[in-house]
This record gives sequence, structure tokens and C-alpha cells, in this order.
Amino acid sequence: MFRLILLFLFSSISISQENIINSSYFEGFEIGNLGSPFSSYFPNLQKNNLEIKSDFMDNHLVENYKKYRLFDKIFFFSHSNIKNSLTYISGYNEGGFISSQLTRPVSNHSHINFYYNNLISNGFFQFQENRFSNLGFEYAYFNENKPYGFIFHFNSINSFHEENGGVEDYNQNLSDDLQQTYFSEANSEIKNRNFSLQQYYKFNSGKMISYLIDYNRYRKVFTDNAPSSYHYSYTPLFFAIVDNYQNTSSFYHVKNKLTLHSNYFLEKNIDFSFIYNLYYHDLITNNLGDFIFSISNFKNPLDYKYKFDLNFCPIGHNKNNYDLKLMYELKTSKFNGEYLLGLNKQKPNLFSGIYPPNLLTNLSWEDDIYSLKNIYISFDNSITNRKIDLNFNYRKVHNLLYYNHYALYTQLESPVDYLHFLLQKKWVHKKLDINQAIHLQKRYFDNDDNSNILSIPFFLYHQSIKYNFDLFKETQLIMNFDFKIHSNYFPNTYMPLSSIFYTQNDIQVGGVPFFSVGLYLQKNNFSLGVIFKDIQYTFLERNYITQDYIANPSLLNLYINWEFLD
Repeated sequence: MFRLILLFLFSSISISQENIINSSYFEGFEIGNLGSPFSSYFPNLQKNNLEIKSDFMDNHLVENYKKYRLFDKIFFFSHSNIKNSLTYISGYNEGGFISSQLTRPVSNHSHINFYYNNLISNGFFQFQENRFSNLGFEYAYFNENKPYGFIFHFNSINSFHEENGGVEDYNQNLSDDLQQTYFSEANSEIKNRNFSLQQYYKFNSGKMISYLIDYNRYRKVFTDNAPSSYHYSYTPLFFAIVDNYQNTSSFYHVKNKLTLHSNYFLEKNIDFSFIYNLYYHDLITNNLGDFIFSISNFKNPLDYKYKFDLNFCPIGHNKNNYDLKLMYELKTSKFNGEYLLGLNKQKPNLFSGIYPPNLLTNLSWEDDIYSLKNIYISFDNSITNRKIDLNFNYRKVHNLLYYNHYALYTQLESPVDYLHFLLQKKWVHKKLDINQAIHLQKRYFDNDDNSNILSIPFFLYHQSIKYNFDLFKETQLIMNFDFKIHSNYFPNTYMPLSSIFYTQNDIQVGGVPFFSVGLYLQKNNFSLGVIFKDIQYTFLERNYITQDYIANPSLLNLYINWEFLD
């Protein structure tokens, strides 16, 4: 599990990726080998930004682990940290993950950020090879004596995933390579390209405007040269499929954003933005796009107790939809608090399907799908001197869109209430760090027939212990122990034909403890370690993690990290 391994590696060793991946190990699991689709312990409730994407995008963790965006507002930075690093993590049966990064100034007024990730992973079940490459480049120019600056960013992802569709009937007496899987000649290929150019112009008065153009192209192709599994019985084309099956999903997004930054109009630290989003997808016949007006003081450089953010769309697919956030911040020497109230109405993400839009369901995304309506409240509290975090989140969702147990997209008429509570405590004593986190979450429906929709574990507990001591001169030995457990629930299962997760009520999982241990040697800028993952399966029988998918066995992985000097 790619992201899971990275978590306790990077939580033990201070490297550049630490903040990006810090909590992912405890947010869910990959349903197969490294690079496989990711299932979360928490409900997938659409983000509130009035931007539309497709639900088949970014369901692999390696896709999300793709950007080291370091340059946001270049008028506010004077120096760029020099970072030259190379990281290697061994894979399962074969292969491994390599990550490299180079960040440095190339002149007095320009900076670059380059990164490259590559994953090759094989095992354990037959046809479980994942290949992934991610190339990114960012260039920023800023001269304090000139009013103009810009940031250019490019990102390219190519991935290939051999699909097995799950195990037909798991036999404990057979090796993983001999298990019978639903697919024998199926694979998915993904290509994602992203270009963006952000330009800044600063006036003599100190007022500033910026313009962003961002282009994203995402394409996923599923191919099966020997279709015969139950997955195809979910499609109206089942009897027409003879020799092969192919499903292509594409999504294109062009974003234009003009921002009048703080002090431009009212001598207040408020940003005004005008956004035009243009989309292309098979379900869209009217390519009008969205025109969005935004006013916010969330990102200004000054601290305010009261913050607000409003996005409103008068024209487009999100016509008359809005997102309003109101926040109050309380900061003292011993306590930090953020209290957020939000109101949101927006068009749901484009659903992918293994059948034409109006067949079987008679639902058209443009005409028949209602906008999601949300009210959300969050209380985030930190007692800094005690190292305690207390967070509470509540959300009420109307017109929720989900996939039922036939993998058909469905929209609920009744509202859903979701509550989440987090208690996190950290103890530090000399060279010993202890972290504990308890998650409690619950969702409520007006109708009990919806009991398996948004099935989530009510209780999730995580315990992490880290200890380091000086072994030799300038050499440290770091030991890391992680434990997690969650209550029973019915995790969503996976439909590889369309890359979506849908509800199931056959396999209930929970109550199994997860143990992982890491040992690392660190000297100066070089680290070497091993990780023993999922130790529990050395003693326990491996269980299903969702319908048709079996947990991976205990693993021993090698880790190397080298941060080069300039």
C-alpha cells in the first residue's frame, strides 16, 4: 500500500513529503497492490468550490500524490529553499517506488521546482501489475524592481494498471499467484496532462492583479480482451459482448481566473475574482461552462479574526449555485480555535457509467440531476501547551448522489446528516513521541432502508510511538510503531469497468488490529530503513477488505532517502 508505507516512513524521518502524506495511512486502504484504487474510511462528500470534475478521476493515491506546488504568491517570497532529494521504497513481489525532487533558484529572480515519481509494482494476485510515472516542472520569475511576475507549471501522469476484478473464491491453501481472479486480460490506462500559467502585475500604489489559465486533460481507457465475469452483467451490453470490451472516459477542464487582490478597491484586505470554467465530458451537450464571481479574505496576508468567502455562479451549469463560508479565529498563547459555518449549493460531479446516460436509469446529468445542497459546521480546537486537538464536523446533505449495489447512479430525495469527532493527543518526552487519535463518525437517514448507503466505521483508533537515540557519532536509530483498529462496517466495493466504488452488503469488516514497525538509520542527509507492514497477518488469517478483494500479507520493505547538498 503505497501511501500507507509512505506515512510511517515520512512521519519518522523529516523530509519534504512529510506534510503532504502525514495522515493518509489512517484514512483508508488500497484494494490491491501498490497503486491500486483507494477506499476511504470516511464518506466522499464533494468539495465545496463550485468546480466540477468527474468521479472516475483521482481514485488512485498515486494520482493525488502528484504536485509539489511551492510557489503560490511570488510577490510574498524572497528566497526559495534548495532541496535535492531522492527516495526509494521497495514494492511487493517486484518493483518499487522512486521519488526525486529538485528545488532551487536559477538566478537572482527565478526559481525552479522539478519532481519525478515512478512506480513499478507486481503482486500478489495474478494480473496485479501497476506502473505509474509522474513528471512535474514549475518555473517562477519575480523581480522586486519590476511590476511583472509569473509562475508556469506543467504536470504529466501516465499509468497502467492490470485489473483482476477481485478473487472468485479465496483458498487459504493456495499461493496468491494461483488464486482464480475474475479478469484474466483486463487493464486500465490513464493519461493526465495539466498546464497552468499564473501572471501577476503590481501597480506603484501597491495594488495587484493576477490572471490564471489552467488546462487539465484526463483520459482513462479500460480494456478487456476476454470478458466473462459478473461485472458485465451490470451493463445493458452484456449479451452483445463477445470478444472484447472497452470503455473510454474523458474529462477536459479549462479554467480562467482574474483576481483583483487586496486593497484594489476598498482599501480592505479582500480579493475579488472572476472565474470562467469550461468543461468537456460525454454527458455535457451544452458547453456553456460556468462563470463564477468570488469575494474572499481567506488568503490575504494579514491575520483577521473574522474571515469570509463567497462564490456565486450567475451563468452556466452551476447557475444560481453558491458557496458561502464564514469563519472566526481565536488565537491565544495556549489555545487556537477555528469555527466555520458554510452554506453550499452546487452541481454534483459528473458521474461515470458503464451504460449510456439515459439507459436503465433515465437520469441525465444536465436535466435530471439536482444540485447538492449542504450546510456544514466545523469546530477545530488546539490546546497548544497540552498538544491536544479537538475537532467536530457536521454536514447536512440534500440530493446526495451515490452508486447503489447494482453500480447504478442514484440520487437520494431525503437528506443525510453526517457527524465526525476527532480527539488527538501528543506526548513528547525527550526522544520519545507518542501520538493517539480517536475518530467517531455517524450518519443519519430519515429512512432505515438507506442503512448501507455511506457505510462507515463508527470508531477508528490510531496509536503511533516513535523513539530515536544516538547510535554512533552523528548517526541516529529511529524506531516507529503504528497500530490502528476500526469498528465493523460495509466498505464500498469496486467496479473496474468504470473506476467507481459502489455499495455492497455482503462483506462486513472491522475489529482486526493493524500493526506496522519501522527501523531507520539516519546520518546527516542520508536515511536507510526497513518497514514490516501488516504484522497481524503473520498470526491471523487474511480477511476480505471489501467484496471480492483480499488483504495483502505481511510485508517487509526497504526504504532509502538521500537529500543532496547543493
